[in-house]
Amino acid sequence: MKPLRKMTKLILIPSFLLTLFVNAQKKAVTESGEEVILYNNGTWKYLKDFDATDSSREISTNPTEFIKPPAATFLLKAKNGNIGFWINPRKWTFHKGAVNAAADFELQIPGESLQATILSEATSIPLESFPDIALANGRLAAPDLKIVEREYRHVNGLKILHLRMEGTQLGIRFNYFAYYYSTSNSTIQFAVSSYPSTIVKYSKDVEDLLNGLTELSEDSSQQKLHRQIAPKALDSIAEGAYSPNNNCRKFFEGTWSYTANSQTIDIERTFDKTIEYTENKKYKFEYENRWLDDCKYEIKFIKTNRPNYNLEQIGEIITVEILEIDKTQMKYTAVFRGRETPGEMRRID
Repeated sequence: MKPLRKMTKLILIPSFLLTLFVNAQKKAVTESGEEVILYNNGTWKYLKDFDATDSSREISTNPTEFIKPPAATFLLKAKNGNIGFWINPRKWTFHKGAVNAAADFELQIPGESLQATILSEATSIPLESFPDIALANGRLAAPDLKIVEREYRHVNGLKILHLRMEGTQLGIRFNYFAYYYSTSNSTIQFAVSSYPSTIVKYSKDVEDLLNGLTELSEDSSQQKLHRQIAPKALDSIAEGAYSPNNNCRKFFEGTWSYTANSQTIDIERTFDKTIEYTENKKYKFEYENRWLDDCKYEIKFIKTNRPNYNLEQIGEIITVEILEIDKTQMKYTAVFRGRETPGEMRRID
C-alpha cells in the first residue's frame, strides 16, 4: 500500500475551522438551568439565542431522499453515538485523526487536495443552532466565512443539516461542505473541504461520501445494515470494517503475504504466533503475538535460521495497529524503534 500523502497547507485551513468548532466552545448549564455555549476567549452565549441563522433566515427542507451509493461498501463507526459512515474504499483512503487530533477519522482521495473529516462528540446540540455556531467559530479562522447554502436533508432516513460555506484565509479561497446530525447524547460533524476548483471537480464524490452517513441498527452486521439502506446494492460488501470497537481478530489467522524492498514475504499467523518466510521459504523468522486490544498487537522477535541476521535483535518488539481488515487484505501501521511505517498484506490461503 502506498503511504498516505501528507495534507497540504490548504487542507489544514478548513480542518482548523472544524477544530475551532470543537475546541472553541463547550456546552454548560447556568445555576438557573439555562444552557449556554462557552468560548475559549471567556465569552458565552445562551444556546436558545442561536436562532439557526446569521440573518434570521429560515432553513428549508430538500424534498429529495438521499441514500448511500452502491459503491460505498466499507463501514466506519463513530467513536460517539450509534452512527456509521459507508465509504467507497476504491476512492477514499482513511486513517485516525492526524491533522485534526480530535477527529474520529480523516479521509482523502489519494493525490488530491481534498480532505474529509469525521468528528463525533458526546453532547447534544440542536440542528437549528449549527449555522450560527459554525459561523461564529469559523470566522475566527476565516473572517469572511459565509454560508452559501443551507438546508435540511433526509439521508438514509435521518434528518441532517447540510451547510456549504466559503471563506478565505491567508489569501487562499476554500469551500466547505458539511453534514451535521445530533441525537439526545451525541453530535456528528461530517465535512469535506478543498479549493473551489477541486470541490467542483469531485462534486459527485463529495456528495456520495457524505450520503454514506447512517444510523447503525442493533444488528451490527454490515450485511443486514447494507440491505436496510440499499437493497439493490449487494454486489460487493466488505465483511470486516475498522472501528474502535471492532474485533479485527476475526480475519487475522491464516496465510498472508506482503512486499518489502521488492521482496515478497509469506506469513503464517495464529492468534499467538507469527512466522515469516523469505526467499521461497529458505529463511524463517518467528515471533510471539501479544494483543493490546481487538485491533492492536505486538510481535516479539524470537528466533531465525538466517545466519548473521542483525536487522532485529532477539526480544525486540514491533507494534502493529490494524486499520482495515477483511477476507482478502489487511492495512496497518507498524512501529519499530520509534519509526512508524504503513503497510498492506494480502491473504493467499
